[in-house]
Amino acid sequence: MLHTRCGYVKCSRCGKSNSLQRLRLEIQILQGLSQWQPAYRLSQDLGLDMQAVTRVYHRGREALYHVTELEAAN
Repeated sequence: MLHTRCGYVKCSRCGKSNSLQRLRLEIQILQGLSQWQPAYRLSQDLGLDMQAVTRVYHRGREALYHVTELEAAN
């Protein structure tokens, strides 16, 4: 990770730039997913839109699915 503008980091592999605040928020949401916390409750706790939390939950579940498929194939 390379620091670019104030509060932004850039991936050294793909070059994509992301906000540190957004990355920290996604980490909190994924921690809620790992603790089996419902999306509606987490959205209320973090003060976010339910759709934003649901979107991150979906991407996390999808990533878990692909990892388990790769492990099962080996």
